[in-house]
Amino acid sequence: VHCLADPAAELKLPSLDELTSEAGSPATDSGEILTQVLARRPDYQAARADLEAAETAERATRRELWPELLAKGDNTYKGLGRDIASGHEALPLFLYQSYSVKGELSMPLLRRAARGANRGAELRLEQAALKVLQLEKAVALEIRKGLRDVTVADERAKALLEAAGAQTQ
Repeated sequence: VHCLADPAAELKLPSLDELTSEAGSPATDSGEILTQVLARRPDYQAARADLEAAETAERATRRELWPELLAKGDNTYKGLGRDIASGHEALPLFLYQSYSVKGELSMPLLRRAARGANRGAELRLEQAALKVLQLEKAVALEIRKGLRDVTVADERAKALLEAAGAQTQ
């Protein structure tokens, strides 16, 4: 391709692969390009962090809907004590010990507050997921538009250079 000012000088235009490459290795897939661009966008990273926080909050509120189970164990020693001499000294120590286990299951009947909190967390999770998806689609559209603009500009430059080369001949 010849320049307008000096027809003998060569002008090298970068190809689309060179324009969309990173560190000299061409990006072959549009998904790979999208991944590279999204990794550099702070708004996308913030949206992903919000999504993770919403997932954690939704799991926490879902746990509150489950019944609560409490278990308690106890081991006590009954008798006069080890330091006090008694007529039962010949008996083994385990005869004076007692064990107890206690369990409790509690479940509120209506759980309206927990259900409301869980529904709110589910909606915030859906909203965060939609925000991430919206950003992904917007970035993909920006990439497509940018590549289209580069392609059009490349074609125009080639046509202009061909026309200038045809005029000089």
